Amino acid sequence: MEIQIDSSDPALRRVRLVGRLDSAGVGKVDLRFLAATAGAGIDSIADLSQVAFVASLGIRMLVDAGRTLAAKGKRLVLVVPEGLVAETLRDGGIDQLLTMVATEDDAVAWFAAA
Repeated sequence: MEIQIDSSDPALRRVRLVGRLDSAGVGKVDLRFLAATAGAGIDSIADLSQVAFVASLGIRMLVDAGRTLAAKGKRLVLVVPEGLVAETLRDGGIDQLLTMVATEDDAVAWFAAA
């Protein structure tokens, strides 16, 4: 599991995850992901377009970040193209808790419209 953090925009954090969000993958990135999103306290995009699999621990990490940001009046948007990961998140009801879009451009547009 890899994590890439783009903090070039002071108003919007972009975090790209690459690999599998299973127990081993989450163990490698959870602290950095939570620090970059929830810890930073700014609107954030989590790009999951290169995530091949997400397990319950990965879902928990995403929900925790989203809830922490919401408590600070900020939002987390997930970039999740159609496929297994999107299906897993929808089946788990995550699309009811967090905004899910198909592309990073859609995420940026969502923040601009909100």
